[in-house]
Amino acid sequence: MDFTKRFSVVLAMSLALMGCGSSLDKQVSQLSETVKQLQQETAQSKEAIGKLQQEVNQSKESISKLEQEGNQSKEFIGKLEQEGNQSKEAISKLEQEKASLKADQDKGLAQLKEVVDKLQQEVAQAKEVISKLGEEKTPGKAGPKQPSAR
Repeated sequence: MDFTKRFSVVLAMSLALMGCGSSLDKQVSQLSETVKQLQQETAQSKEAIGKLQQEVNQSKESISKLEQEGNQSKEFIGKLEQEGNQSKEAISKLEQEKASLKADQDKGLAQLKEVVDKLQQEVAQAKEVISKLGEEKTPGKAGPKQPSAR
């Protein structure tokens, strides 16, 4: 009996399938078209993903280059700041030297003025002496020379 039940079930299914054959063919063809469309869409999606990945990689490279340029700029700015600080230090030293030289110059001028003043006093004294000597010699021109009282 088992065989008969099975046979009748298989026969019933076969007959049912044969009767629905045309609608199943349509469904199968629709499904195969859907599968083809999905495969095309998948291929297009893969291409789009590949392009996006390339763009992402290019963006990463650009970012990396910009970061390098930024770091180089920071290094350059650091060097400029360092040179600026060195220049400030050099200017400060030069200003100190200038002040020191000015002080030395003022001191030297003061000493020179003192020497000039002393020399002027000595010249004035010498003129007085010469004048006195000239006065003593002038009345003595008519007579014999008188010895000087030294």
